[in-house]
Amino acid sequence: MSDRPALPCKTEDEAADAPDAAARLRFLGMPAAHAGHAPDAASVQTIETHMSWVFLVGDCALKLKKAVRYPFLDFSTLAAREFNCRGRRQVLGASSGALPRDS
Repeated sequence: MSDRPALPCKTEDEAADAPDAAARLRFLGMPAAHAGHAPDAASVQTIETHMSWVFLVGDCALKLKKAVRYPFLDFSTLAAREFNCRGRRQVLGASSGALPRDS
């Protein structure tokens, strides 16, 4: 057994989505993309994690889940990512005043 951390598996969804994902990341990295919820934002801070990209704009945050699969997590399909977002929304909505937006 290796001591190296598990690497994400490239899925068919992820491989097919790569060009579109790059375009989405470029778009979401622009302040103009967030004019509807952060109209005065001058910059976007992008944070990449093992499973998401997080875009911080003013006092708002937008999370975009990656199409990845780990031994402990499977976001390899759009359906799996949507299921996770909806479940998270139910949990957070019950305990906070502000609900995360669907993405």
